[in-house]
Amino acid sequence: VDISAGAGAGVVNIANAQVAGSVNVGAGMTTGTITIGGAGLQTGTITLGGGTGAQIVNLGTGGTGIKTVNLGTGTAANVISIGTGQTGGSVAVGSAMTTGTVTIGGAVAQTGAITIGQSTATNTISVGSGVPGDTNTQTVNIANGAANGTTSGGNTVNIAATNPGA
Repeated sequence: VDISAGAGAGVVNIANAQVAGSVNVGAGMTTGTITIGGAGLQTGTITLGGGTGAQIVNLGTGGTGIKTVNLGTGTAANVISIGTGQTGGSVAVGSAMTTGTVTIGGAVAQTGAITIGQSTATNTISVGSGVPGDTNTQTVNIANGAANGTTSGGNTVNIAATNPGA
């Protein structure tokens, strides 16, 4: 079934006047691909859950099968914002994990800054602050990577520097 399959600027509305109920796309599929948005040179905005009411937007949350959720994984210089407009609430990344790795920042040749807690207001920045069980340990590594054998480079660690630019 093709809907608005021509080359013109078509407008397709599905359940736009509906005030309750649900809209399902591909809910019964067991294999295949669902594509929303342009696959080529599309420009513009794709909005999911953009209303002003309280909403839950789920991505890859159902069932027990492993999901790979990709956000901005292409090679372009993507700008990825998570919670940058909110003035309250919380942002949790990996808070329920019991195994695995959470990586922030480039692992290869990233240049630039990784900033944690840059607010000018009073902050608490906790690193490794959980209370380990009696037989467990926490290891906190800061700048422990060895230089790569060159005569320049290395690590500079400033802790409570009086000149923050030092």
